[in-house]
Amino acid sequence: MYRRMILEILLIFLALWASYRFLAGAGVFRGLFLLLLPGILLVAVAAEALRLETLQYLLDRAAIPISIGALLVLQPELRKAVARIGHMPILRRFLQPQSRVLGEIARAARNLAARRNGALIAIERTETLGDVAEGGTRLDAEITRETLETIFWPGTPLHDLGTVIREGRIAAAGCIFPLSERTGLPTEWGSRHRAALGMTEETDAVVLLVSEETGNIEIAVGGEIGKPVDPDALEASLREALEARPSAAAAPEHAPSDDASSETERRSA
Repeated sequence: MYRRMILEILLIFLALWASYRFLAGAGVFRGLFLLLLPGILLVAVAAEALRLETLQYLLDRAAIPISIGALLVLQPELRKAVARIGHMPILRRFLQPQSRVLGEIARAARNLAARRNGALIAIERTETLGDVAEGGTRLDAEITRETLETIFWPGTPLHDLGTVIREGRIAAAGCIFPLSERTGLPTEWGSRHRAALGMTEETDAVVLLVSEETGNIEIAVGGEIGKPVDPDALEASLREALEARPSAAAAPEHAPSDDASSETERRSA
C-alpha cells in the first residue's frame, strides 16, 4: 500500500519536474514537446500496469488538454505534412480547388497576352517562397482572373514585378524575383525572363510569364524556359509542370551571346 503511494508521488513529482523543464525551455518548444509525448505515454502505460489509481485519474483528466496542446504546438509541422501530401501527383488529380485556380490563372494569362500586358507569376511547390513574398506587398487574396489582370494592368504600382501564389491564394504581388546570372541568353529576352530563370534556378517553383513584347506565354521550371505555350492548352501545361517531380533540370540550350560568337570567330580565324 505504502510502496504504491510512494511510487505514485515520485511519478507525479517527476511529471511536474519534466513539465517545468519543458516550459522553461520554450525556445525549443516543439522539440521538447515531441520528447515529452512519448514520456507521457510511458507513464500512462506504467500507471495502468501497476494500477496507480491517482496517477491514472490525473492522466485521464489531462488527456484532452494534452491532445489539444499537441495540435496547437505542432500546427506548423502538421501543415507542412498536409502540404506535402497535397503535392503528390496522384492526389492532385482529385483536388478540384487546384483545377479552379489553374483555370483562373490560365484565363488571366490569355487575356493579358492578347493585350500585350506583361506578367510574372510564381506558383509555390515544396520549397517555400516566403522570403520572396515578404519582400513584396502582401495580399492573401483569392485567385481570380479579375484580380490577376488588375495586378498586371499597366500603370498599377505592382505590374512590373512578380506575384507569388501559395496554398491556392495570391500571397503577395510586387515581389522582386532573383535574376539569373546565366550568360548566352537570347537577346530578345528581358528582365522577366531572367527573373523567371532565377526563381526556378533557386527554387522548385513553376513560373508563368507573359511577354509584353511578343504576347507569348511561357512556363519556366527547373531553370528552363520552354517554348511558347498554346493559350488554349495553358491550363493543361501548367498542371503538367506542377505535377512533375521537382528536380534540378539541365540548363536549356540558347543562342550564343554576341561575345561568345565573336570569340568563336576569332578562334576560327
